[in-house]
Amino acid sequence: MPSPSEKIIGYVTPRPFGPFAMPVPAQNSCLREYAAQMGFTYALPQCEHIFKNCHVQLFGTLNSAPDGGHIVMYSSYMLPDVASDLEKLLEIQRAKNLTFHFVLEKKMMACPEDVRKMLKVRRIAAIARHNNALKKTILQHV
Repeated sequence: MPSPSEKIIGYVTPRPFGPFAMPVPAQNSCLREYAAQMGFTYALPQCEHIFKNCHVQLFGTLNSAPDGGHIVMYSSYMLPDVASDLEKLLEIQRAKNLTFHFVLEKKMMACPEDVRKMLKVRRIAAIARHNNALKKTILQHV
């Protein structure tokens, strides 16, 4: 458990993310409660811009986070969809040794490879949802 003075920095967005939409105050409440349960001091986030594929505040948060810091967001679906932006995010994570916390998924990820793996599984699941033959094959092997 972290020391009570260790901060976890929030990230919120007014845009829908993945199949979800959640008001910013509700996101903040969830993140604050998560921080308290995990023993962190919650640092209020700046709200992301509403423009599609805009992650100005996310990158600002990552760049201002201390080395070894913690970033919390409601869902991993809030990560960039654009491959070049995602790679830039993972480079910053590696360089600064950041840990991402995803409340909805109940996951903490300190390694860019873990984030990549999670996103790859999500893409496979999305493809399988739209392909009944593939879905049957996958379910037979689970």
